[in-house]
Amino acid sequence: MTKLISQLGGDGVFIGAIAADESPLETGVFLIPAGAVDCPPPSVTDGHYAQWTGAGFALLPKPEPAPEPQPEPLTVEQTIALYVTKIQERMDNFAQTRGYDGIASLVTYAGDPDPQLDAEGTYGKNARSATWVKSRAIYADVKSGVRQALTLDELFAELPVLTWPI
Repeated sequence: MTKLISQLGGDGVFIGAIAADESPLETGVFLIPAGAVDCPPPSVTDGHYAQWTGAGFALLPKPEPAPEPQPEPLTVEQTIALYVTKIQERMDNFAQTRGYDGIASLVTYAGDPDPQLDAEGTYGKNARSATWVKSRAIYADVKSGVRQALTLDELFAELPVLTWPI
């Protein structure tokens, strides 16, 4: 027979039990030795736990978990750096829909002897230029406080549409 040694904290909360012969107890099972209390433990419902008060069990609500800390808002400089990264990704992803490595690769085909490559390269070059011109105007407005920082969806809605002309 295994003899259990149990301990209650100063606040009456059951700390744990170990077997005197150091055999392991099942994880998650907390046993109160027979005769340690003379009242039955309460039925524990969701969102509650039982605590020994010294005179009996109390059914207490589980404390709410601490809220996740909110991230610090981005500075204007961080916001614009994010815009630049996401705009570049947007243009690279567009160029990749036709098999180019990215927008930089696409624009090298402007002036190519092959008419389709020339048309795609010229379109990419013009779309890239129009995108950066518009984005610089947006950045200036955000930096100067003329307008609030935009979400990425709002930003992309103001940039030129990227659609293959042919």
